[in-house]
Amino acid sequence: MRRPFRRPLRYPSVRVPFDPTHLADCRLWLDSIDTNYLYQETTAPGTTLANHNNDPVGTIRDRSQNAHHFTALANSNRALLSLVGNKGKIIFDGTDDFFTGPTITGATGACTMAVSWRFRNIPASTGGSIFLLKTGSNTWTEFTTINYSGYREITWSCDTTSTNTIFSVGCAGGLNTTSHRAVITYDGVNNASPTSYTLLLDGASQTVLTGGQFFRQSTDLTSLGGRWDGTTLTNSRDLNWDCLALWSGVKTAEQIAQIDAWLLKHQ
Repeated sequence: MRRPFRRPLRYPSVRVPFDPTHLADCRLWLDSIDTNYLYQETTAPGTTLANHNNDPVGTIRDRSQNAHHFTALANSNRALLSLVGNKGKIIFDGTDDFFTGPTITGATGACTMAVSWRFRNIPASTGGSIFLLKTGSNTWTEFTTINYSGYREITWSCDTTSTNTIFSVGCAGGLNTTSHRAVITYDGVNNASPTSYTLLLDGASQTVLTGGQFFRQSTDLTSLGGRWDGTTLTNSRDLNWDCLALWSGVKTAEQIAQIDAWLLKHQ
């Protein structure tokens, strides 16, 4: 007797949504969109979720699995959570809201970083960090804004080792009150040279130019929302912040496109 033919069962493929840990060497991943990683306490890892509108945020857990958690220094330095649909955003008041974090290990040399933000008020006649990452005993990566002496731009420098004047690179864009996202690569060759960097700003490749100057001190620590030297907070940012991720090494064009699409979902 002939057996009836049976077609093999086919199961639909499942596409796993992209996240920063899908790429190798993810050193840091801070994210406000998923409130399961935001806590009200100022001591990591935190116990009380910040998951309602206007909840204070005291801890942002690092999702890279490297435990580089960021915390507010005190209750008065906590930012607020804003829920827009099902997306969380962290609101810095531009006065004293900021987070500090540990040295980001394994992040010296060539790197790729991604950030999403929106200023509520344009920083006037000043420069100041959106984030500053200490990556070694005397090494930093910084993303900041400058709005003085003819400069009006976002600007950054990676893997800097000087504790005095640091020459940066930048782009004349991103300094307004609309949402922006940036993916930046650094090849590890010359952190003061525009040719060592690439920039994808809001999905479009941009020419990287010579930027302004940073004045770094050996006491400066990892911080988000302003510059913190262990004693004084300067140039706190009045902004909505979404996410920050850092990888060691330069990612490929295809991977950069994946990162940019991921950032876009945060806006």
